[in-house]
Amino acid sequence: MGATASAPEPTPVGTRQTIGGSRARTTSESKARLVKEISISDCDVHGRLQLGQLLEWMDACSCLAAERHAGRCTVTLLMDDLHFMTGTDQIAKPGEMCVLEGKLTRAFGSSMEVAVVVAVADVTHVALRTFCHAYFVYVVLKEEGEGKVTVPQLVPQTTLEYIEYDLAEKRKEHRKNREKRIDEMTPPQENTCDDTSSDDRVPARTSFFTELVLPVHANHMGNTFGGQIMHWMTKGARSAMWLHLGMSVNAGCLKASPGQDCGVLFQPQAISQIHFKNPSHIGDRIVVRANVTRVFQHRVVEILVKVSSAAVGAQDSPTDVNEGFFTFEVIPVDGKKDQIHIPDVRPETVELEKQYRKALARHQWRMQHLIEEGPVMQADSSSDSCGVSLDINSEDGQKHAGELATMCISAVLRLQESTELGWQALSIDTANTTGLTAFIDRDLDTEGALTRLKISSKVKRPPQAVYKLLWDLGRRRDWDKSCLEVKNRRPVGEDVELCQMVAGSTQGGKVEMNLLRCFGQHESAGSFVVGSRSIKLDSMPVSEGCIPGELLPTGYIIDSIKEGDETFSVLTFIGQFRNRMYEQLQPFIFKITRDLINLLESERDLVNM
Repeated sequence: MGATASAPEPTPVGTRQTIGGSRARTTSESKARLVKEISISDCDVHGRLQLGQLLEWMDACSCLAAERHAGRCTVTLLMDDLHFMTGTDQIAKPGEMCVLEGKLTRAFGSSMEVAVVVAVADVTHVALRTFCHAYFVYVVLKEEGEGKVTVPQLVPQTTLEYIEYDLAEKRKEHRKNREKRIDEMTPPQENTCDDTSSDDRVPARTSFFTELVLPVHANHMGNTFGGQIMHWMTKGARSAMWLHLGMSVNAGCLKASPGQDCGVLFQPQAISQIHFKNPSHIGDRIVVRANVTRVFQHRVVEILVKVSSAAVGAQDSPTDVNEGFFTFEVIPVDGKKDQIHIPDVRPETVELEKQYRKALARHQWRMQHLIEEGPVMQADSSSDSCGVSLDINSEDGQKHAGELATMCISAVLRLQESTELGWQALSIDTANTTGLTAFIDRDLDTEGALTRLKISSKVKRPPQAVYKLLWDLGRRRDWDKSCLEVKNRRPVGEDVELCQMVAGSTQGGKVEMNLLRCFGQHESAGSFVVGSRSIKLDSMPVSEGCIPGELLPTGYIIDSIKEGDETFSVLTFIGQFRNRMYEQLQPFIFKITRDLINLLESERDLVNM
């Protein structure tokens, strides 16, 4: 505040004051972009970008977007789940440029959700590649004498912004239910060990250290920078990893390679939601404690990191700052994963045993999200992408279906947005593809990789009519000749339904899938999304004689365009396929899209919804 500014009049209790001016703002007005050149000092001893440095940049980028929208200082409330691409060749290296873009997705009273996407500019290939993405939640700081405050409203403008705006509300609800869902997924005590557990387990031990908050660690409000806290958390996670490996070597469970730190490096896989509970300040003592909670498949390690803070005169009564779970994959320096064998932990207290069991639920949660993460992620080829089970007869099962639907639509939208991240124009000059434009993103080098396809076309029908036909499964066979039957269709909550679809196989026989279909719509803007993904339902087993099928998050995006006095649609198909599956489906995909458009434009009596 300036020196001549007078103190604001107190706002009456129970009323809200809109800050930063009352004018609503668009998503584009909140965008913030950081471009960081990756230097050797930003990287670890293996020449890869340090995770702690990346988290600092992401927190700074999201903060800039939040404060650009609010026009006031904000603080980090939480960072949602963060997942990373697999494959050592995807790690950012010195000489590359890290490009971070943050933008608001929705404003909630005094809080805001910000999406941050991180890409790496590889000057060798003259291209950007997505590295990771996450959602942050910020709250605005009140000034002295203020009552309740409200940030300016966010006004979406594009199809993607409208759908993201609606999804933000659902993500907010899912965050509230997250811990309950993890508890429900946690196995009972008698089922605590899995097939990777053995007698070579080592005791769980805690690593801890103290940091002094200096002015260089503080943000522009005098609090410890949230990115700095997460940097220290990363240091704690790595310390716990080394402690576990050291104990494993001492116990004779792991062979060490002299001079190579056991001959391994740590590749980040995921960070579970980090919730900032309390601030810390310059001069405070930060204590970071971390311990390994569980080891999966003898190479994937989950670590719990807790942070507390205390002023110099209150060090016997520290305050909890935050906590989070970090997951790393331990990879041999020579890349031979089959030769790594990290022993599991042996929990020796009630609390450690509880975290050991809950780690299984968190692992399942991460795998579920990994499958949905669209262009950013690549699920392990050995993972069961159809293995998400639902109890559709319970209220919790319906909430779970809603979570899957939100992630599915988000994945489709992210694929649509990634026009600069790997998409290459595809030549499709055939009679069946007149008027279509297509782009492909394909990885032929990585085992189990995906092919992603985007097909777009103008349709001379209004968006509501296009959405109505896609919604109506009863008419699927009119435009998709590979569909033989749709059965057992039932709603499971708002904008979500389940069904079984039987399709013909290019290799003969029939393929049957349990599908979760989800719908995102903003009718006033003429924006719609229809998404689908396969799931596993114990109550709906695959019929005898059919082959179980797989459908990764896939869907249609419908946007409106004006031509004179008429409103037409731009229809975009977004598909994800295992490479082997794409080879089988490729001859039919374009014809299905063309048949859909021909049907829409020929049936003039298809009324609006």
